[in-house]
Amino acid sequence: MPTDAPKKAPRRISSAAALELPQLNITAPLDYSIIPSTFQNLICGQGEVDGNPVLSPYINFRLNRSVNLEAQTIEELEVAESFSGSIAYENMAFLIMDLSRDFRTSISRLSVFSSGDLKPEPARLRYSAHCMKLARDALEEAINELENIAASSPSYEPKAARKPLRRAAVKRPTK
Repeated sequence: MPTDAPKKAPRRISSAAALELPQLNITAPLDYSIIPSTFQNLICGQGEVDGNPVLSPYINFRLNRSVNLEAQTIEELEVAESFSGSIAYENMAFLIMDLSRDFRTSISRLSVFSSGDLKPEPARLRYSAHCMKLARDALEEAINELENIAASSPSYEPKAARKPLRRAAVKRPTK
């Protein structure tokens, strides 16, 4: 059997699985959303870097949120679009990195909060850890594929090095 056959896509885990977690009754007013699904689709165009034609990949990205926070089943989960648009591949990579770093910071803060008498519900923590492990595995595969694609692509040296952007100096009025 050939080993270069494309791998089967991993089974998609929906946040609807979170509906199987113990019911959580919020005792303090809190405005929140449930994100039961996202959608991504590859869009490619042709671009140019210093006169050289290049494939220009974009992601058509949609983030859906639930409008029925009292849903008990997947059928009751009404969905509305929260964000939709096309973004560049490198912007999607930045978004994943930024969300990951911010989530890591939140987990550190949760660790501090949970050192007292009031503890988080453990099933939700285990579910979160499970989702993060699936994300880690998917990211490792994506990183390997990106590095393989980059290794097989020609490198274009910029004609002129661009200076990094700097903030303009703001002259403050003197008294």
